[in-house]
Amino acid sequence: MPCGKVTIELIGRGNSKFVFRQKFNLDENIIVFADSLKIYLNEKQIAVNHNLKNEQNNHDGLEIKDNKLWEASFQLEEGVFEGDTISVVGPSYVLCKDQVISLDSMVYSFRNSLQIYGINDY
Repeated sequence: MPCGKVTIELIGRGNSKFVFRQKFNLDENIIVFADSLKIYLNEKQIAVNHNLKNEQNNHDGLEIKDNKLWEASFQLEEGVFEGDTISVVGPSYVLCKDQVISLDSMVYSFRNSLQIYGINDY
């Protein structure tokens, strides 16, 4: 982005728990609209918990200064299985230099790569 760099990763914690982690390396302050981040499992929206609740509110968003780590965590009721898809979207996600930037949509698909002879022959 024009205001710096954001590194994004999805981390599985086991027991159907996931963390969507973003590391901000900023040259200038930005406003993050945390409510615009949506996570879906197979097109069904999942509730997300953010760790930015105590940041300074600005324009109904959260002001991020310098380098910051943002984690959005979520837990799935039944876990992920073969063919499941987790989608992460963030329309109108960041305000940077008076420019609203959307998060590129990310799709994570799960497949079982373990093959046991005689059980799951393809």
